[in-house]
Amino acid sequence: MLADPTVDSVHLATPNRLRFAQAAAVLRGGKHVLCEKPLAMTSVKTEKLVRIAEESGRAAGVAYNIRFYPLCHEAAALAADGSLGDVLHGTGSYVQD
Repeated sequence: MLADPTVDSVHLATPNRLRFAQAAAVLRGGKHVLCEKPLAMTSVKTEKLVRIAEESGRAAGVAYNIRFYPLCHEAAALAADGSLGDVLHGTGSYVQD
């Protein structure tokens, strides 16, 4: 795929442990990349991937599908404005069919 001139971008939905090497190869191969989260297994590797993306001049993104859900924003606003009092711990889940 990296050698195919008709491919402009790659969406990586592979196992977490494989993404760093794959995303780096895609960017170094001159293609844009969209990764599912997490980008890499450590923050050090994630930071390195950001540098590789900057150096490549290609677009790199992370698919974070619930970032703009209204309920997520409402929960963040309630925690931020003090409506919930002092939040000492929070937990949640994302369930879909």
